[in-house]
Amino acid sequence: MFDLDAEIAAWRRPLEAIRSLLDDDMKLAGGRGFSDELDDSSGGTKTGGVIVNETLARTFGIDDPIGADLPFTPNGNTYRIVGVVSDFHFRSLNEHIEPAIIAPIADYWNSYIIAKLNSADYDAAIDAMSASWSATVPDAPFDYFFLDEAFDAFYRGPHRLAQVFGAFSTIAIVIACLGLFGLATYTAHQRVREIGIRKVLGASVSGVVTLLTSDFLKLIAVSFVVAAPLAWIAMNSWLTTSRIASQSVP
Repeated sequence: MFDLDAEIAAWRRPLEAIRSLLDDDMKLAGGRGFSDELDDSSGGTKTGGVIVNETLARTFGIDDPIGADLPFTPNGNTYRIVGVVSDFHFRSLNEHIEPAIIAPIADYWNSYIIAKLNSADYDAAIDAMSASWSATVPDAPFDYFFLDEAFDAFYRGPHRLAQVFGAFSTIAIVIACLGLFGLATYTAHQRVREIGIRKVLGASVSGVVTLLTSDFLKLIAVSFVVAAPLAWIAMNSWLTTSRIASQSVP
């Protein structure tokens, strides 16, 4: 049985979820994380504390970000940078890393709530959260998605494109092999007498095979010389437009 109250109690401190991410998944490059004692939430009456990524500091030209105020007010309140995290991908790996701000949950900048489930019974957990949501905000529908599915959607298009290219490449290779096999069979049939005479005169099997395949090997070599540079140019062009090619992935 999923105990929603117990799950909420385990995360009753509003900064616990963000602190867990900083401990487990993010690297603090400078400053500090959020603190319950210092109360980094703005409350609309004082300066709040935020953690930013390195890209935001570079984008806004903040050379010494620790202790600096944000050059904008996301929700009308003033915020001071208390920590900087190393850049991490929070969108597709094919996209540039964008400026990011991590704020205390009490400020409610976004309309999403992230829930980390310790229970293996996801259906019961979702039912419990849906009931609690409906009781708290009955006018708002309860809609949810799993984070791994959201990340999977980032790469669904390229994955399908790769499958299509793979399928058509396989078909093209099969057709080419069938054509090559038919051409080889036709050539061998046309040169049956020549092959017989050469065998009588003492030609070896390897010599006859070389005689029959030399023309095909020349065609294959020419095809490779033409196709290899084109394939390299196409792949290099794709990697150039792909953001991951010019970034190190944390």
